[in-house]
Amino acid sequence: GGHANSNVYKKMRRLFPDRYNLIVVQCDYFGWEFMQGLETQQVIALANESQLSFSPPPDEFSILLPVRLQENLQNFNDMGPMQIIDLMNAFKLIMEKYPQFDRSKVIAYGHSHGAYLSLLANILMPGLFSAIIDISAMLYPVYMPPSNLFRRLIYPLTRTENATGKQTKLTIGVRFDYLIAKINQDTTLYDLRHWYKMRNNSAHIISFQGADDTMVPPDQKKEFLSKVDHATCVMVDASKVDNKIFSSTEHGCGADYLELFQHVWETYDLTADHECGVLEGQSFETDSFRYDICRLADRMRMFVTSRNC
Repeated sequence: GGHANSNVYKKMRRLFPDRYNLIVVQCDYFGWEFMQGLETQQVIALANESQLSFSPPPDEFSILLPVRLQENLQNFNDMGPMQIIDLMNAFKLIMEKYPQFDRSKVIAYGHSHGAYLSLLANILMPGLFSAIIDISAMLYPVYMPPSNLFRRLIYPLTRTENATGKQTKLTIGVRFDYLIAKINQDTTLYDLRHWYKMRNNSAHIISFQGADDTMVPPDQKKEFLSKVDHATCVMVDASKVDNKIFSSTEHGCGADYLELFQHVWETYDLTADHECGVLEGQSFETDSFRYDICRLADRMRMFVTSRNC
C-alpha cells in the first residue's frame, strides 16, 4: 500500500536516473489511498471507539476490528482495471514529454498489488513493457470474491488499566472491507491465470516469491509462471535470506527495493528485441462483458459493455 511520495520511491526517483540512465515514474492510481495502513494512534483510537473494557483485566487479549473506509463510487480501490488505465496514462505522459527514450527497455517494477497491476497491464496491453520485476504479485486480488479474504494488519499494543495499574497485552487486528468486493460483477477480468492462457506474453518476467507467503500460495505462483513464456520464478527460501536483498521468506520477501533492482539489472535481460511502450486500442471479452481500451480526448480509457443485454 505504498504511495508515490513514500520515502523509498522518492529515493528511487533520485538515484535511478543517473545510476541506470532511466526515466523513473511512480503513479498514484485510482483508489491508492485505500491501500494504506493505519498509524498506531489511529489504531488506539479505533480500540477506544470500540469501548474495550475488562473486568478483571486479562494478561493478554486479541480482537479484530473493522475499519470504516471512506470509499464511494467516485473514489474507491477498484483493484484492477481503472488502476491500470491510470498507469497507462502516466506512461503516455512520459512518452509525450520524453519522446526519444529507448523503447526497447520499458521496465515495470512492483510489489504485491503493484506487481499484480503490472502483470495485468502487460497482458491486456501487449507490447507495453520489455520486462516486469515482480515481488509477490497476486494472481487474483485476495480481497475480492471468490477469495473473500479480509485485509488485516496486526498491531501489538500494551494497555494499562487506570484502576489497578495492571497491564494487558493487546493484539489488535484491523480489517479493511473494500467496496469493490460488493460491486464487482466480473471476476474473470481480474484473473491473471485466465488472460495469460488467452494471450501471448512477450515481456521478460522476473518474479520473486516468498516460500512462506500466506497471501500468494507459492506452489500456485510457481505453476502459473511455468506456463508463461519468458518468465522466471525465483523462490525466496531461507537459503536466499541474506539480510541485504531479502530479509524474509514471507509476502514481500522483506525485499530492499534498491538492492534488488541492482541485482536484477546486473543479472537478467531486461531489453526487448522490439519496440515497447505500445499503447494501442485493445478489445477483449469475458462471458459477461466486452472491454475496449482506446484513446479518447487524448487519454487512454476503458469502455465496458454488457454481453447480456
